[in-house]
Amino acid sequence: MAIEIEKSFDVPQTVDEVWGFLTDPERIVECLPGATLIEAVDERTYRGEIGLKLGPIGTRFLGEIRFDELDARRHHMKMTGEGRDRRGSGN
Repeated sequence: MAIEIEKSFDVPQTVDEVWGFLTDPERIVECLPGATLIEAVDERTYRGEIGLKLGPIGTRFLGEIRFDELDARRHHMKMTGEGRDRRGSGN
């Protein structure tokens, strides 16, 4: 199942500062409660883990994200990601 997320909003920083932040997984992971960056597979692929909880039910997912497109001149990126429940019972 593919999900496309598109959102825009203003921030009080320069475009280059925001671009640098959004393309740095070590900084982004700090904004995701329960997330941990495990390793950089290569310069565009990263593995991590995130915990999710819905009411009394919680689980942790191991996953991978990849920057498929990075165009700093146009400030455009495209990412794909996938993950799996640590216990192997869902994705």
